[in-house]
Amino acid sequence: MPAGADITITDDGSAHTVSSAYRLHVEAGGRLTIDGKDLTFNKGLVSCAGEFVLRNGVLDMGGSEFRADYTPHTESGGVVVCGEQARFIMDGGVIRSAKVLASTGGVRVCCNASFVMNGGTITDIHNESQTDAGPVLVYAGNTLLGKGAASFTMNGGVIENNTNYRGGGVHVTGKEYTYRASMEMNGGIIRNNTCNGFQSAKNYASGGGGGIYISGNAQVVMNDGKIVGNTVNGGQGGGVCTIDGYYNTFSGGPNSPGAWPIEQYAQYYPAAFTMNGGEISGNSAIKGDTEADAATGGGVYIASNCVTLRGGCIENNYAEQQGGGVYIGSIPYSMRIYNAVITGNSATLLGGGIWACPTGDTEAFVTNGAAIFDNAAEGAGDDVVSVKTAGQDYVLTLADRMLGGGRADWYADGALADGDDAMGQPAPDAPRYDAASEAEPLAQIQNSTEPYALKAVASEEAKALANACGALFIRGNRSERGGGIGSNGGVVMGESDKAYSLTVTKAWADAEEALQTSVTVYLKVGDSVLDAVVLNAENGWTASFTGLPDPSSLADGLAYSVAENPVPAFFEPILSEPSLDEETKTISITLTNRYIPHGDLTVSKIISGSAADAAEAFPFTVVLDDETIEGVYGDMTFAGGVASFTLRGGETVTAVGLPAGVGYTVTETDSGGYEAEARGATGVIADGQTAQAVFSNHKDKPAESEPSDDTSVPEPSDGSDSSSVSSEAPGVSESSDASSTPSTGDARTTGVYTALLLLCGCAAVLTVRRKGRGE
Repeated sequence: MPAGADITITDDGSAHTVSSAYRLHVEAGGRLTIDGKDLTFNKGLVSCAGEFVLRNGVLDMGGSEFRADYTPHTESGGVVVCGEQARFIMDGGVIRSAKVLASTGGVRVCCNASFVMNGGTITDIHNESQTDAGPVLVYAGNTLLGKGAASFTMNGGVIENNTNYRGGGVHVTGKEYTYRASMEMNGGIIRNNTCNGFQSAKNYASGGGGGIYISGNAQVVMNDGKIVGNTVNGGQGGGVCTIDGYYNTFSGGPNSPGAWPIEQYAQYYPAAFTMNGGEISGNSAIKGDTEADAATGGGVYIASNCVTLRGGCIENNYAEQQGGGVYIGSIPYSMRIYNAVITGNSATLLGGGIWACPTGDTEAFVTNGAAIFDNAAEGAGDDVVSVKTAGQDYVLTLADRMLGGGRADWYADGALADGDDAMGQPAPDAPRYDAASEAEPLAQIQNSTEPYALKAVASEEAKALANACGALFIRGNRSERGGGIGSNGGVVMGESDKAYSLTVTKAWADAEEALQTSVTVYLKVGDSVLDAVVLNAENGWTASFTGLPDPSSLADGLAYSVAENPVPAFFEPILSEPSLDEETKTISITLTNRYIPHGDLTVSKIISGSAADAAEAFPFTVVLDDETIEGVYGDMTFAGGVASFTLRGGETVTAVGLPAGVGYTVTETDSGGYEAEARGATGVIADGQTAQAVFSNHKDKPAESEPSDDTSVPEPSDGSDSSSVSSEAPGVSESSDASSTPSTGDARTTGVYTALLLLCGCAAVLTVRRKGRGE
């Protein structure tokens, strides 16, 4: 494809295989696009000095073996991208099946060229023991093998199922200080690739970088994407491996005669790796079939002074020896970590969270630092182990607060056995941390040269806050030592000299001295309630929370505050705006308790009368003239200044602590037919007084009818005139001449009198008997 040409090769909907022993050449200024999903190029080789776009189709290199060639490098890989104008854009398709030797790649980028991968797959590219090779080789140098920088941007696509010596997926190397090789990962997946170390005639050559290998004058920035399921057998860095070459240049390290300071060397050969996001997970560094002492850094291995971890997840990786998640290989290297949560990692021996050998400082600061908690180690030191040996003056510093500002108390958790074992062994008889024990947390661990095996204890609120503030999560990783992080160099977490204090002062407004009692004030970050201080007259109503993160470093939307709990009854807490003194790094807050004048309101119910029902409940409503009053006040609950309730006779309810000056009206909404009387139903609440509203209800039964004194004879029912009814005794007629009074000896009356006497005698007998029973 000559300069000026723009050629697209596509298919016609049918499968086609193109076989050729020759390469497709794209000259500078030319453009070639392959866009045919049914196209397969056997021996599909492309050399590009212009622009090559692969959208669809298969470049099957048929197992071709590539060897390095000198200028113009057209034979140094399956797809060779070389030259100032050279650019390869892979939107889709497949590149597969080749064997790459030294300085070659399935895709080789060099001489100021660039490769952008948006999609597609690169797979089945293999190398056994050759250096500077890989499925994707990003090669910068100043030699006959390539002169100029090189760059690779991965936005999508998959690089998988490849094998190599170093760089199972991608090998990024800068051979000379003038030109830099670079990679930016914004997406895509690098997975299931394998690197194998090997035994040479002279020594063991460890493999490295199952996903990505970074060496010399090179840098890789990971913003997103996944590096997952890669493996190194007999080497380091199951996911990512960085090697700057310092020890190759100065064989004795920083103590070599004429050795450059690492800071100076790193300007030219940084082997830099910056992780801002993405996922490095499920990778492994194991011994494999070798007996080499090389199985470290399951997720990331570091032999560089330019590694910074800021965001993303490093999780569920495994190292057979040290550093399940991350391992720092030696001094003079230091790794920098920011806003990290190191949790849920495990070690079969020492340091579930972090294990540090005697060389290199391990420092955890509070601002943009780390939270280390809930890790586990079978031998000692669930969260941190720092091994120290004679003659070493490297230090351990652990902030007393974790990421976000919550307290972390450090407790002894087992111990290290005596001796000069640089790896450290657990002391067999040392007790482990027990939450039920009365052990005290250790004093501040600052610049300490003592050995430690430690457990971090933090509240659930502090842990939740750390997770909310975290950007980098190192979790679920495993190893023998240092499940999360293992270090033979330096680890710096956060920013030093950026610890702040928050001073809180209590003030009382309109309150008698007798009402000014000790109060407990809690530190708050956002809605998270953390540790507490007590303010009282003895400390001048002032105390401080110390060792806090720089307030500007808190996650978006979070700020410092304080909360009083409990608030003294009948006081209103008023917080001042925080003031910040940057010179002293002090935040000041005044908490004023203002006395609230208040009184009570009692409502009572009285019922009386013969018809009063003690079980009957009467409904009441209390209406205040302040609709803002809400909540529970003693026995009454107000909503919008209104409370409703019922009372039975003899019952009383009291609203406690109503604001003085508020007006009230109490209404019995249904008196149930009782005669109702109310006293004190309206009024105003007075400070320190109890208002009384008494409701009295009375109800009697209706009056019953009295017996009649009328002795008149009732009128006959047949309607006849009552005047015709005789008032005489029966059997005596008006025509009789005899007197109406019987005469003595009158035969008619003798029987009557006799009968009356008999009846009177019976009555007397009955009367006597009743009296006797009554006795």
